[in-house]
Amino acid sequence: VIPLKHVAISTQDPEASRDFFANVMGWTVAGRVDSRNAKGYYVTDGTINIALLRFKNRPAAGLEFPEGYN
Repeated sequence: VIPLKHVAISTQDPEASRDFFANVMGWTVAGRVDSRNAKGYYVTDGTINIALLRFKNRPAAGLEFPEGYN
């Protein structure tokens, strides 16, 4: 069995999502991303890492999803 270590979540408000994980769940902000494809944050509880991303274009989010998907 391989444990789950990394999850990506699409969100329209990466800052609010980051604040929830940091302030409510007690997770640590491990990094920040602002590329041509996505803007967001990486948070961790020390075991699981979550990328909280607002995608900037459909190809990055997945062409099967509509514009603005989260």
